[in-house]
Amino acid sequence: MLPTFAELAGVPLTSVPRVKTNGTSIRPRLTDSPTPIPERTLYWEFGKQVGDPNSGIVGDVFQAARRGKWKAVRYGKEAPVQLFNLNNDPGESNDLSAVQPEIHAEFTRLLQEHS
Repeated sequence: MLPTFAELAGVPLTSVPRVKTNGTSIRPRLTDSPTPIPERTLYWEFGKQVGDPNSGIVGDVFQAARRGKWKAVRYGKEAPVQLFNLNNDPGESNDLSAVQPEIHAEFTRLLQEHS
């Protein structure tokens, strides 16, 4: 949101030396003739004390990444990476790792790079 608010206010983010962001302004999307926002991979991670103590992930790291219709998750650094097609399976119940090996390998590399 910071890049959008800064652009709307006419303040370049470079004018504040300590502000670092990898966000993108969505101001063009707020106009009558919006320009498309380029697709990018979203990554997030939750730290060691996440979840219900009965979930099996307390004390480990949960990682996830999403690009387009694909989402990969890993419940712990030693756990397998699961792959889901969110268009067809928004509840993330059908792991497609075995039937989409190239996409699975790409997301696995991405999660390992962020470990």
